Amino acid sequence: MSLVYSERFVGSQGTGAGASWMVPAGKRAVIRCVASVQGGAVAGFAYVTAGPQTLWIRDFPAQRLSVEQEFRAVVYAGEFIGCYTHAVEQSVSCHGYLFDDSTARAQQLPVAPEPPPVPGPSPWEYLAALAR
Repeated sequence: MSLVYSERFVGSQGTGAGASWMVPAGKRAVIRCVASVQGGAVAGFAYVTAGPQTLWIRDFPAQRLSVEQEFRAVVYAGEFIGCYTHAVEQSVSCHGYLFDDSTARAQQLPVAPEPPPVPGPSPWEYLAALAR
């Protein structure tokens, strides 16, 4: 019988803040929800990564706002879940389920797991700069 745990995997709050969590050996994570709150003083953006991809990104205007997005994204042992914020009064958190995983892949972590990406400028700013 596989055990299932309900978890808040990782969260981040504040300007240029980021946090990540690696799924442990023998486990598999399923992200079910991303929740974010914008305090309103300054516009900004937040994003969540799951393994090698950006799972969720949201630009926020300078107003009080909260959002919640449901997912069913699988993250395997040795992969990172990351949350990043870029405004003073902003927070983001990632929630879901952690399962026991008996597959051979889950029992061994990569020799050198890839760290999560470093928070940088908004991808939208980057694309706007390319268009100029």
